[in-house]
Amino acid sequence: MIVLRRVLHADEVVLARQIRAEVFINEMGRMPHMEWEHEEEATVYMAYMNTIPIGTARYLISSEGIELQRFAILPAYRRQGAGSLLLQHLLNEVKDLGKPIFLHTYMQTIGFYAKANFVCNGNPYIYPDDGIAYVRMVKL
Repeated sequence: MIVLRRVLHADEVVLARQIRAEVFINEMGRMPHMEWEHEEEATVYMAYMNTIPIGTARYLISSEGIELQRFAILPAYRRQGAGSLLLQHLLNEVKDLGKPIFLHTYMQTIGFYAKANFVCNGNPYIYPDDGIAYVRMVKL
């Protein structure tokens, strides 16, 4: 059973950072300095399978809108619904704030977000620090 909890304590912050480091830095090759920005402003959630931390995601609120970020599920736990649960939970939490909802994602995950009614907004771009192709998507 997958359970979601908001990250409120220092030990949970450490767990979320470990998951993000494994997925984004070790697996995908993101530069570490890119991964740890805006930590204090973010609202972060963790996904647990039973008591095992398996994933995390967060959102930031700005004048531009609500940006969903850092969706990371450990490889052994993918395709079991944790990412979809995190996405739906974050969307439910921010839907009444009256701001546009958007994200920037890797090209290979466009389909995942499209299932939740996100559409590409603009052309793909390569971030110079990591050489990875991203695209902006907005929630319809």
